[in-house]
Amino acid sequence: MPGKSDFVFATRGAVIFVYGCFWHGQDCHRFRWPKIREKFWREKVGKNIERDRRQYQALA
Repeated sequence: MPGKSDFVFATRGAVIFVYGCFWHGQDCHRFRWPKIREKFWREKVGKNIERDRRQYQALA
């Protein structure tokens, strides 16, 4: 299966992704942008979000 899922249940055709609010830019009350190197982190998390989107599409 495409992507790097945390758990794969191939016989059931299911995968589970375990995401942290920070690394995947989720809309969570705990998510906060770092004050140091903010541009770097926005680019990094932005790439993670885009990769997640591509992987979800590939799995669908």
